[in-house]
Amino acid sequence: MQCTQRHKNKMKIQVAIARKLLVAVWHMLTKDEDFIDVYLKRLEKQAEWQNDLQALESLLVG
Repeated sequence: MQCTQRHKNKMKIQVAIARKLLVAVWHMLTKDEDFIDVYLKRLEKQAEWQNDLQALESLLVG
């Protein structure tokens, strides 16, 4: 019984991962964007927020 349960859990995980990949691919195709572009945009946004935060901190300290 336990072996069957592990097999079912493994299959659920595989289906969940496959679904996430399919949803990601669908969004990339419908928006006509590359995955790298989406990732780089997020990194650029994080860097922008970090710069803004540093500017605010310098105003408070200085």
